[in-house]
Amino acid sequence: MGILKEKKYNQPVVKIDKNGNILKRWESASEAERDEGKGKNSIGRCCRERRRPYKGITYRFEGESL
Repeated sequence: MGILKEKKYNQPVVKIDKNGNILKRWESASEAERDEGKGKNSIGRCCRERRRPYKGITYRFEGESL
């Protein structure tokens, strides 16, 4: 049996520009989605799946590298 990943709730999320500058920080992905007017789970999915930047902007869990 494999090692189970610990689920992380309310991980801080940061909005990052193409130069690696942090533009904004939220306490959770759901808070970021509400503030940015994004669909449910869109920012969280971006953080978990390490999606490519869109228009020079990306989202990451705080402390993760680009």
